Amino acid sequence: MALSESGKLSIGVAEIVAHKFITDVIKDYRQVDPEYRVDFNLKRAVTGKLLDMLQSGELDLAIVTPRPGEKIAGFDLVTMMHRKLELLLPAGHELAKQKSVSLKQIEQYPYLAFGK
Repeated sequence: MALSESGKLSIGVAEIVAHKFITDVIKDYRQVDPEYRVDFNLKRAVTGKLLDMLQSGELDLAIVTPRPGEKIAGFDLVTMMHRKLELLLPAGHELAKQKSVSLKQIEQYPYLAFGK
């Protein structure tokens, strides 16, 4: 994109990544040089699906949420940001007194999940 004034860019965004984040990045990019006419195509999916889309050429890049230290064959991962996840528990819950909680510790409890 830096070498031309127009083009298309397909970006995959992991479901857990805030959609507003990527739209703000695009907005900021467009303000740098309004002469550039880049059409952005955003797709949302889980990380595994985004990787499949990258391999097939459907995406140019993807913002994914790999596990810490995870390596993904055939791809270079560049850290953009670290995000702290928070667990909402009922008042007085036994885990509420801890400073941090692992996923292993909460797998036995019922939970709400969004998406597939």
